[in-house]
Amino acid sequence: MAPGLHERTNMSRQLRNNTQMLRRGAIYVLPTRTGLVFIAVLAAMLMGSVNHNNNFAFLLTFLLAGILFVSIFDTHQNLTKLEIQAITASPVFLNRTAFFECLIRNHGPKRCSVAFQFPGYPERLLADLAPDSIDCVRVPLKPIRRGVVKPEKMRISTRYPLGLFRAWAFIAVGTDCIVYPAPAPGAFRTDPAPDTLGSGTAPSKARGSADFQGLTAYQPGDPLQHISWKAFSREQGLYVKTFADPSGETITLDWGAIRGAAPERKLSRLCDMVLKADRLGMAYGLALPGQRIPPARGETHKRACLRSLALFGNPEAMP
Repeated sequence: MAPGLHERTNMSRQLRNNTQMLRRGAIYVLPTRTGLVFIAVLAAMLMGSVNHNNNFAFLLTFLLAGILFVSIFDTHQNLTKLEIQAITASPVFLNRTAFFECLIRNHGPKRCSVAFQFPGYPERLLADLAPDSIDCVRVPLKPIRRGVVKPEKMRISTRYPLGLFRAWAFIAVGTDCIVYPAPAPGAFRTDPAPDTLGSGTAPSKARGSADFQGLTAYQPGDPLQHISWKAFSREQGLYVKTFADPSGETITLDWGAIRGAAPERKLSRLCDMVLKADRLGMAYGLALPGQRIPPARGETHKRACLRSLALFGNPEAMP
């Protein structure tokens, strides 16, 4: 078998193993508050029809009762044979909303007003699923702390078509979401290593030692020596110069250099420094108690540093 075909076969087999189908026996149905009121009104109408022996009242009562019973099956059918094929989640910063992307295949007609929600979280997604199609829905979840978010299950529910009954089912999630610390703006704090200035700021640039790359909007904590005063004098705003190669120097973002702050505050400050150093194109490392990441550049290195900050001291950290 060709290597490409072998990989596609393994991926297809893994996707089938993770598939979850909503079958009839796994879907529960109960009347809503509106449905209970409707049932109570029907009972009162039936009693009135019997007392007065009114044929028109009997006809109206049985007609409404028929609509009630049909809505039970329609509500249940709105979830039957929905197939959840995969669930994925991307890392997110604390205080921001994470999204779990669900790949859902609809075997049947259009499904209206299907709600997706994680138990215990107020965020909810309401979606319509096209007939005989595969859709991707993004279910929101706002983490309350950094680290690893591991929702055990997701609730899929609906009140379609009349809102008299509510059908719901639970599916296993099996997907983790990494939550980075919330960035806290401020100046660079580095270790006094030989490859830095030792002054607690980012290394300066020698004139002509790097290739000028462009200007970016100034943010609090950016090095003052990188500010484009020429653009500022022309009333074009406050911008910072960026360079393709910061003169070959590196910095190490050090936990111990941030003094007098709580551990979570230190992690937030280091998170901001990592993002800022990456944006400026610097080669930077990260020093945490018991862990040290050597200086490097690039998206992979940034994610490795942010992951270390997210899982620092976390007993639920993934390997």
